[in-house]
Amino acid sequence: MQTLLDLVHPEDAADRQQSIANSIQTLTPWQWTGRIVTPSGIVKWIHGEARIQKLVDGTILWDGLLLDISERKQAEQELQQAQLQIIQSEKMSALGNLVAGVAHEMNNPLGFIAATLKQTKPNLADLTEHLKLYQAVLENPGDEIQDHAEEIDLEYLLADLPKTIDAMVMACDRLRNISTSLRTFSRADKDYKVKFNLHEGIDSTILILKHRLKANEQHPVIEVITNYGDLPLVNCFPGRRDRVYNFSSH
Repeated sequence: MQTLLDLVHPEDAADRQQSIANSIQTLTPWQWTGRIVTPSGIVKWIHGEARIQKLVDGTILWDGLLLDISERKQAEQELQQAQLQIIQSEKMSALGNLVAGVAHEMNNPLGFIAATLKQTKPNLADLTEHLKLYQAVLENPGDEIQDHAEEIDLEYLLADLPKTIDAMVMACDRLRNISTSLRTFSRADKDYKVKFNLHEGIDSTILILKHRLKANEQHPVIEVITNYGDLPLVNCFPGRRDRVYNFSSH
């Protein structure tokens, strides 16, 4: 006659057998929790407990019971899943606050660098113009001046420095856009809805995930075309929206 223990799930069979062997060897009460597969294919959780007695002739007597704990196990798993989700949410919130803080701290030095570079360009233009006046007046510079000009490639420097400054300004603007996007993307959830610009949210997500749009071994370059309508501010939870965009990108 087939018993419940004959229906033990294959993955739990070794553990059940080991628990029985331990009880026989030590003559201590047997306890075991595991899965069984019913003849209809349904997986259930059971918990077994038994007292063990060894007779003089060596016969082993078992006195115990088996309980169906499937509902309790399911409730425990749901609780565990809920706890994991809470922990994950707390981690994401903490990470979001950290990223937002770092992004905020980036803005001040970036703003200073960008402003300095923008002011440096007209100053350089003035110096270049002043130098050209010297060159116009000093028709026959000495060998030392001419040699030094050739050594440093003066003409190239005068033409290239403004381009270098423009590139640095563009890099600062790029970093400030990333900083702004990080703050938008990682804003913490509030327990109430706020007015939010969906276009800014989408743009921040695209900017942060831009590296994943580049061509690689799995796919060619991905081109994102944004054609926004005239949407008003939306009353929503921005943090939850950010996570939706993030999950949908995976």
